Amino acid sequence: MPVLVLMPLLWLVGCEAGPKPVEPAPPAVQTQTQGQPAVDGEAEQPRVDFDQVIQPGDRIVFIGDEMTQQMFYTRAVATAVLAMRPNDNLRFYNGGRNGATAASAVEWVDELLDLTQPTLAFVCFGLNDGRGQSINEDLIESYKKSMETLVRRIQARASVRQVIVLSPPAIPAGIAEELDPLSYNHTLER
Repeated sequence: MPVLVLMPLLWLVGCEAGPKPVEPAPPAVQTQTQGQPAVDGEAEQPRVDFDQVIQPGDRIVFIGDEMTQQMFYTRAVATAVLAMRPNDNLRFYNGGRNGATAASAVEWVDELLDLTQPTLAFVCFGLNDGRGQSINEDLIESYKKSMETLVRRIQARASVRQVIVLSPPAIPAGIAEELDPLSYNHTLER
């Protein structure tokens, strides 16, 4: 089962839908690696065939922390997808929890998956995973291990066709007193 990693949080919203191009589109990204650096030093965005990601009848669940729960990005994604695919009988479910981390989600995700029976899962954690701690290699490795465990647990479900991992969001200065935006945002670059 493929796992897509989309770095800009709302990159999927910009995917094109509609008639297929005359030339075949490249396959969806099948690994957790990022695009190769471009000539100017910036990473290229992976191309995703929208029709391979969203299919008619999909039951789409968003799994994440308070950014998911408060529908900061989920509403935008659902609105864009429904506008592009109004007759596809799509269902969206919000599985965000305030204060959740990748590690805590491993404990409660089965109940959410039982309830929603998704065919497609978007996963976005990271905001709370390092909160109140200085960012270090152990913390990063712990986050990666928790995310891998979570993704494997979701993939083990027979109903789930695809898991899409979204990057944690960057934060502006002043949004949370306990987070140092420079340190947190710098860690996202890694």
